[in-house]
Amino acid sequence: MTCVEGGDEALAQLCAALESGKPYGLVLTDMHMPGMDGFALVERIRERPELSTATIMMLTSAGHRGDAARCQELGVSAYLLKPIRQSELREAVARVLGAKEQKARFR
Repeated sequence: MTCVEGGDEALAQLCAALESGKPYGLVLTDMHMPGMDGFALVERIRERPELSTATIMMLTSAGHRGDAARCQELGVSAYLLKPIRQSELREAVARVLGAKEQKARFR
């Protein structure tokens, strides 16, 4: 697990992991980050097909009208409201990763 301060650092870590042959399978981002919000980060990830294989989940403390639809457009697997219990987050991660695994099996 790697924690970073903001979107630019997240992109750098994603690229470094890819170059090392160990790309991240899951990105958990926050809607409200310094410098670059969660949507901007996801858009930047989606612009690079080699980074787009990661499952993306987004956390937010204040949902706004249209956020869920925008997440769907960007291929965000889960949109979760904070505060969130550890058990709820664990279940959500298992659900999205399990769904991705099942989808890959049936191709």
